[in-house]
Amino acid sequence: MWKESFFQFVKENPHYLQPMVQVVPEFHLGIDPADPPSRPPSSHGSAPDCGKYPVDDITENTPCTLHMTLGKRGKTLMKVADGIPMPGHTFHTVPIPQECARVQIIKVDDKYLTCELDYPNEEEGIETLEDAINQFVLWPRREIIIHSLGFTSAT
Repeated sequence: MWKESFFQFVKENPHYLQPMVQVVPEFHLGIDPADPPSRPPSSHGSAPDCGKYPVDDITENTPCTLHMTLGKRGKTLMKVADGIPMPGHTFHTVPIPQECARVQIIKVDDKYLTCELDYPNEEEGIETLEDAINQFVLWPRREIIIHSLGFTSAT
């Protein structure tokens, strides 16, 4: 059954779990909810996050959902868009910051169109999610949730 396959996959690949814990705190499978994973604010001034995320393992264009940290305390992670992360380490011939991945934004939820990007491309006038539709942007790796986990369900 798919449920057993899913839990077996997560058990064998714990690096896939961290983004799920951030989106759905009660989904922890062995992680103490009283001691959640540390998560610095998503901004240029924060310390680079050197952790491993599912987006790091892609080798081809893969559908994903893009999230943003919202709320007064910066603790609410909301899905704001759908996109496709691209493998690689450069963005317009410049090395990508360690905490980011290159993503093509495909669709943005209407209520988030005016949200400013953490990494705007001011030279090309890409500063909000609306500007970024069908464009390539830099996105924090910890806020990219890959759709396909690369396993098949048992039926």
